[in-house]
Amino acid sequence: MVDLDSLYENVMDFSLKLRCENVFDDTLYAVISEQFEALVEEWKTKENIPKYGFITFVYMLDRLSIESGSRFMSADNVIKLENAHIAMQELYESLYDQPPYVPTIN
Repeated sequence: MVDLDSLYENVMDFSLKLRCENVFDDTLYAVISEQFEALVEEWKTKENIPKYGFITFVYMLDRLSIESGSRFMSADNVIKLENAHIAMQELYESLYDQPPYVPTIN
């Protein structure tokens, strides 16, 4: 079981490194990713998600999105950010067995 306080702390540390040091911490991202993967598997079997966990997830998505546009990041870090954002977005979307709305083209 993932401790949500630990997850939040990891996300904040990761965000600070992105924002203040312009560094993508691969090791910390791997830990965060594992934590979210475990939580998403747990959440898929429940009808509710703890607000604190969900807000942390949304914050991580937001931070990855914002920082990928930073002009202070190296090209390698921008690619890592974009890949991380896509991976987190896919994890988020995996919460739905069937999306609530699927557009159709006539």
